Amino acid sequence: QLEPVPPDRTMARLCTNSFNYEHTGRAGFEAAARLVRECPAYALTFGALDAAIALVRPSFRDKATLERSYESVPRVRAIERKLVQLFKSLLQNAGDAIEPGHKDKNRISIAVRRQADRVEVVIRDTGHGLSEDAKSHLFEPFFTQKPGALGLGLAAAHGIARSFGGELTLTETS
Repeated sequence: QLEPVPPDRTMARLCTNSFNYEHTGRAGFEAAARLVRECPAYALTFGALDAAIALVRPSFRDKATLERSYESVPRVRAIERKLVQLFKSLLQNAGDAIEPGHKDKNRISIAVRRQADRVEVVIRDTGHGLSEDAKSHLFEPFFTQKPGALGLGLAAAHGIARSFGGELTLTETS
């Protein structure tokens, strides 16, 4: 059961006031639609996760088993499509870290839980891990160890998390 979402009149007023009502016709409609898409709302973490899973699961379906553990958590203040982008980047990296074969032993697990006044999403994989050099540059733009990759996914995910008052951290386990 989710907690009731309190009204946020300040954000609604900010978003409404940002739109120039002198726009008319299609251009005005498109500007209003863009504005609405960019206004943070109370997003359901599960929906964003499930959308991201649907996008990237084909890339690791034959390499790892997906495990989910979702506790009841409140909605988070975010732009849902940005959450999808964040989770997509994390899941894609988890899948890329796992070598093909041994699907029965390889896992990508997602846990959603409440931690005090925050929602915590933990994504774990049984991949090959990271070198010390990679750990120190993990969220830097253009840093990558994947051939043909641009190195923007985790940097963008890190920025998205911070833009909504969150954080993205690496925790290694043995």
